[in-house]
Amino acid sequence: MHRLTAESFFDEVVVGKYSYLPKIILPEDCELTGWEVSSDDEVKQPVKTLAAEQTRYTYDTVKGLKNPVITAVIKKKETVKPEVAVANAKVVVDLKKGSFDGYEGTTEVNTEHLEESDYTLGYLPTVTAKDGYKWTGWVVTNKAGETIMDLGTDASSIAFNYGVADDYTVTAKFEEVKPEVAVANAKVVVDLKKGSFDGYEGTTEVNTEHLEESDYTLGYLPTVTAKDGYKWTGWVVTNKAGETILDLGTDASSIAFNYGVADNYTVTAKFETVKPEQPTKPEQPTTPEQPTKPEQPATPEQPTKPEQSATDNKTDKTNKTDKKTDKKTDKKSDKKSDKKKTPKTGDVSTPIVYMVTLIGAAVAAVLALIKRRKF
Repeated sequence: MHRLTAESFFDEVVVGKYSYLPKIILPEDCELTGWEVSSDDEVKQPVKTLAAEQTRYTYDTVKGLKNPVITAVIKKKETVKPEVAVANAKVVVDLKKGSFDGYEGTTEVNTEHLEESDYTLGYLPTVTAKDGYKWTGWVVTNKAGETIMDLGTDASSIAFNYGVADDYTVTAKFEEVKPEVAVANAKVVVDLKKGSFDGYEGTTEVNTEHLEESDYTLGYLPTVTAKDGYKWTGWVVTNKAGETILDLGTDASSIAFNYGVADNYTVTAKFETVKPEQPTKPEQPTTPEQPTKPEQPATPEQPTKPEQSATDNKTDKTNKTDKKTDKKTDKKSDKKSDKKKTPKTGDVSTPIVYMVTLIGAAVAAVLALIKRRKF
């Protein structure tokens, strides 16, 4: 400290007048904080203090002090550190999509006071994505939630704006990876010459695409109406290579194809030819059996003739004549009966007529016999 003694400038201290403090040249790292007025004795306790800005004093300042001493109080300047902008960062990951290598089960890694490393985040962990996801890099947001950076997977550190106070969030970003899907399609076809789809008149095919969206199932098969001369018998299913993989009946209403197999299926309505029915010939009537001829009654034995008188002879002659007449009548009746015997084809009444005729002939024969006996 710089000291001024009374002896050195005592004569200059005059009652009623100002005495001036010396001007002190200080190093740059020092400053004058004030003046201490004390007595030059063993105690040397300051009696009074003068401000650093004060440049003069009066006799009253040192009055009563034996060998007064005015001492300049000089101190080194305090180094004032500028206010530092504090920055922090946290690196986060969604464990449903991936994880940090070496930080299993950890959702975030924090780094504080980036200002101590020139506002640089010196390390970014590697990320392993889970099935169904792909790690694509990092998204950096500030405290306000604004995206300030979008980095790829090759980023290993981040240099933030120098001197900017903020809290940063570095988030691992992912994209969903859809498994490759086997695409399958189907078309249902019909030959319009043989039949048609009910409700799709004039349509030869009905297409259904992306069966994979319905678990590789064709959920609807139309009903088919066959044309004259054909009968619908079901479906034949072929693959893209033309190979038959299914043969279905008319009761099939849907088809479940092999799951996860990419293919283009063709479902074709199948028919069989139907021959028209031939009209059946009417049955020919069977020829009726010829009725057997009734047995002729036996001719009764003639009694021995008694001797006849002339009258009897005449009677005998008459009887002979009657017999001849009867024989002729019988022959004629037989001939007529024979003509009537043969029935005409298809004539149902002929056998009846024939029977009646025979009965009539028999009756005539009996009558003739009775007549002969009378005579």
